[in-house]
Amino acid sequence: MISIRQSISKLEQQEELMRSATASYAISIEALEMQTLDLAAEIAEVHRRFLRQVREQATESRDPAYLFRSAGEVREAARVYRERSNAAIEERERHLRDILASLADAARLISQRNDHYGTQLRQFTGGLSELAQLRDLGQIRTRLTHEVTQLRDCVEAMVVDNEQAAGAMRQEIEQYRQRLAEAEAAVLRDPLTGLGNRTHAAQEFDRRARTGQEFCLILADIQRFRRVNERVDKPGGDQVLKQFGGRLAGEMRPTDTVCRWEADQFVILADCSYSDGMRRAYQMGPRLRGRYQVTVEGAERVVDVVARLGVGAYRTGSTIGELIATANSALGRSTTA
Repeated sequence: MISIRQSISKLEQQEELMRSATASYAISIEALEMQTLDLAAEIAEVHRRFLRQVREQATESRDPAYLFRSAGEVREAARVYRERSNAAIEERERHLRDILASLADAARLISQRNDHYGTQLRQFTGGLSELAQLRDLGQIRTRLTHEVTQLRDCVEAMVVDNEQAAGAMRQEIEQYRQRLAEAEAAVLRDPLTGLGNRTHAAQEFDRRARTGQEFCLILADIQRFRRVNERVDKPGGDQVLKQFGGRLAGEMRPTDTVCRWEADQFVILADCSYSDGMRRAYQMGPRLRGRYQVTVEGAERVVDVVARLGVGAYRTGSTIGELIATANSALGRSTTA
């Protein structure tokens, strides 16, 4: 009897150790998710989605073999993410260097042209000095007319050339501004849905927090999204995410910010009170749930989507992570779409 009790006790201890190890592993994976930077949005999203799948699988299975196996997969994924991110950064740096080189060429062209006209002006000055040595007034008048004509032609050509060169430089600068704005926008945009990404959500949260204005965070979570992917494969799942993001965007007020936070989670930063945020979440719920039509391998498929919404109100000193946690814990208690 004692040995049986001891065996049961040991099994319970091992089970508790396994639960603790699994929880620690899941927390570590979640920390890696949070530290994934949106240097290249698509690369970051793929890496974040993989880490989330590992975390969920580890929590559900509690299988020691899976923990050991996935650890190697996580290391390999981290290596691939690092290499792809470094390549993306190098590409952006090369792009920026090309732009700066174009600007430098335009500036150098203006300098070279000015040097050319400087030489002509020096020749004109030398010609005037020679005229001062002449005695024949007629010869002086003829030479002076010629020199003045050349000077006028030189100045006119210089003005035209410099305007053209300055115009070219202005065009280069404007193109540089546009390309820089596009690059900055891409860093803040989710490539799949076209909404803001985690970086954009964090920036908008910090901006609101600095102003001290009242706002709340609405978290929209697609339930059992893994089953959606299993049913219609990843291309179909991506279509569901795009349509879901589009429906969310259609619910926004002009001052709201909507972003994709994780694979199947979306964040809305709304300039309103907590009670107003709860009311809005309740109202938008029915418009988010229901049937989504996707095309998979040329065939039309229908997917039933269920979503939960939770709300967290900003308090002075709160972080976006804290509001996400508050809204996440409230998902089941607030409203189900």
